[in-house]
Amino acid sequence: MRFNQAYFITCVTISILFISCKKNHTDNIGSNVKIEFVAGNNQSDTTGRILKDSLQFRVTRDGVPLPGAHLYVTLPACSYTSAGPFRANDHGMAYFPWKLNSTVGRQELKMYVTDSLDRNLDSVTATATGLYFDHGWLPGDCLPDNRIIDLHALSTGRILGCKDNVMYYSDNNGISWQVLRIFPQPGNILVANYGLNIFAYSGNYLLHSVDNGATWTSLQNIVDSAGGSISYLFIARSGNVFIINDANLFMSTDLLKTVVKKSLLPYGGIISGFCEAPDGTLLLIDEYNLYVSHDTGTTWTESYPMGFVNSLFSDDNGDIYMSISGAEGDLYRLSGFGAGSFQLNLVTSFPPMPGTDAGITRMTKVNNKYYFMLDGYGLMRTDDFTSFQNIKSGDIYSYCVTTSNSAVVCDPFLQMFYTNNSIQVEYNINP
Repeated sequence: MRFNQAYFITCVTISILFISCKKNHTDNIGSNVKIEFVAGNNQSDTTGRILKDSLQFRVTRDGVPLPGAHLYVTLPACSYTSAGPFRANDHGMAYFPWKLNSTVGRQELKMYVTDSLDRNLDSVTATATGLYFDHGWLPGDCLPDNRIIDLHALSTGRILGCKDNVMYYSDNNGISWQVLRIFPQPGNILVANYGLNIFAYSGNYLLHSVDNGATWTSLQNIVDSAGGSISYLFIARSGNVFIINDANLFMSTDLLKTVVKKSLLPYGGIISGFCEAPDGTLLLIDEYNLYVSHDTGTTWTESYPMGFVNSLFSDDNGDIYMSISGAEGDLYRLSGFGAGSFQLNLVTSFPPMPGTDAGITRMTKVNNKYYFMLDGYGLMRTDDFTSFQNIKSGDIYSYCVTTSNSAVVCDPFLQMFYTNNSIQVEYNINP
């Protein structure tokens, strides 16, 4: 499959290259068309970066420049191996900004010239050496159009990334990615994981995997039991699974072997957060408010904290945190569930940045450190809620942190202003 040039430049990861060139005439088919390297040889840079100078090629026929010649590029390091077709200019020249992939050491790039039937006439190969880089944020490799908006770190170290009906995976901390082709119909993908169990829903298909997504089992009976389309999928610390179909809540205590309908939720069914307390109390938030159930989701009571509720989070100790945005971004720890109610205990507060509320979202805990996104700040980290590190500034849509403490972030809003230098998915193996 071939892609346009802008896609491919953004797809290739950061590497330092030492470029040399060699001609290959074995794929000629009797034509006098030739392609040769003109400039860009012997460069080097950090893995994942675009070389300072574009590679320059000249196409000729019988020694005369050939305007409009068909060209494409292949990079064997990625599953997406080609970029193009594109054309030589009026002087037979072609220019290619090479973004290095994640390979440390030798890399290759091959430029082909083809006829109108896409048959190879000639080719030239550039080789390179990538230099190791272990600190800072770098773009992920082999992502066509960087199409990832949701990230999930599995206990095995694999990272799953989703966009539309495509799931990607990375087994090297987000450095490079491959496509995991499992969904027979298009649709937004919902993913929830618990230990080795991965549940994914897309296009009315609910699937279960216990081997990093290599094989999947259909759970169509669960979809049928829930009455069709699923809008929310959540697995609590206890292993209880919660599904929402429209405004109907379903619960499973056996990892989706069976489900039981619990209630019709008291609002439109749009959930932005869900939690289960150690005593079984359920909490959920819609766009603004908090709802509480003390009978495993059969009935719900609306709570009215000060300000807008942004997110809920339960850590591996069973502690529940809730963030509220208003005059400041406040984070509370909830306690006192055993008495049939709970108290809010302020943990920390952040002043808003100009033009935005300091809302805390997508809180996680990895290796005894807490991570969360903070509007106007970026990705934050703390281990005591007293001192904080801003490990990635700017607007972030999603992130994950692996058990080896590597971090991956994505910002799909960059795609609206897509250029060759735009970065949507980045990794940092030592944030």
